[in-house]
Amino acid sequence: MLDRLGIEVTLLVDAARHGVPEARVGGASGRTVRESVRHVGDVCEDALSWLGVDEDDAARWASGEGSDVEALSRRVTDRSADLLAELRRRPPDDPCPTWWPGDHTTRFWLRRALHAALVHRTDVETAVWHAHATVDAVLALDGIDEVLRAWLAHRLHALGVVPQSTWVARVQAGGEAWLVSAEACGIGVHRDDAGGSVDATLSGTPQHVYLWLWGRLPDRMVTTAGDHHVIAQLWSLLRIATR
Repeated sequence: MLDRLGIEVTLLVDAARHGVPEARVGGASGRTVRESVRHVGDVCEDALSWLGVDEDDAARWASGEGSDVEALSRRVTDRSADLLAELRRRPPDDPCPTWWPGDHTTRFWLRRALHAALVHRTDVETAVWHAHATVDAVLALDGIDEVLRAWLAHRLHALGVVPQSTWVARVQAGGEAWLVSAEACGIGVHRDDAGGSVDATLSGTPQHVYLWLWGRLPDRMVTTAGDHHVIAQLWSLLRIATR
């Protein structure tokens, strides 16, 4: 994952430099090309802050480095390099504060920065090249796990948002499956090994399911079965959790 973060940032920057800065990217992001690059830089700075960044570096970030695409591209390149240097210096299971109770190690911040860069890279590439970007299947499966467990289940709980009805949905991709359970107290997510009955199923390639969960692809790019109201609720809750 360490090497992949650098690759994703490089691809993001390359696409952004070929695009129209104020062009809107598709899907649920709502950002422009320029704002997408800025956001990934923000995520890297946020990760470094949680990891205990030097105060002099934090002061340098606050001073600002320009808001055009070229300046923001340099910023995200520099911040991701700083983050990679910090993560290479520490073991992946090194304890550190995070916002997800499921993982209080440096591994969490590598994963978070990588998926932020990956999702927004696909946004910018699609906006610039007008073709769907590709996502590695292994990374997509890891991203499905992250968005379901850390965002859908945990962030909704942190926001105090609960489902309007009870249901169980199965999310399937690449031979793996997750059960999403909506209860009055919130959303539960766990790996599905039993294959029991559910109210609805969402399936597809790892890339398509991953990007659908992040609001980047329409329903026609995945396969759904069962109660379509459950799929609609899953989509709506994901948009609240990941906004």
